[in-house]
Amino acid sequence: MSDDIAIKAAEILGLDAGYVLACVTAERAKNTPSYETWVKICERLTPKKRREAA
Repeated sequence: MSDDIAIKAAEILGLDAGYVLACVTAERAKNTPSYETWVKICERLTPKKRREAA
């Protein structure tokens, strides 16, 4: 999905747009050297409620 759609989805779902953009970027980066870095960023930005549920 595009960044603009990701931001709209974040708004609809009540999620932080930065978190959603980071996750979308991580998904796009699969099989590249930057993938692991984006995954770590997503983990740091994961909303507290999701971390506690995991």
